[in-house]
Amino acid sequence: MTIITPQDAAQIAAQFLGRSDLYSVESDFLNGTSAYKVTFSSGDVVYVNPQGHVISVVAAPPAILQNNVSSVQPGSSPSEGEGKHEKGKHENGD
Repeated sequence: MTIITPQDAAQIAAQFLGRSDLYSVESDFLNGTSAYKVTFSSGDVVYVNPQGHVISVVAAPPAILQNNVSSVQPGSSPSEGEGKHEKGKHENGD
């Protein structure tokens, strides 16, 4: 039985996903079994067993975009000061 190196595990994982943006390779355990944890820069993880078989793929969690988020101080309302213009003071002189 041949035991692969961490570099072999990285190559196997990269070929499996068809990607080359490798971030790290480390020894780990998956469900009590020894494995190489190959992480890509996207956050995707591929577990490869010491014999060179892909045993699990964990997709990176989706990014959560937070648009229009403003911090609200205690005692204030979220709309205070947002989108208000002072009367008579416009950029064009009106």
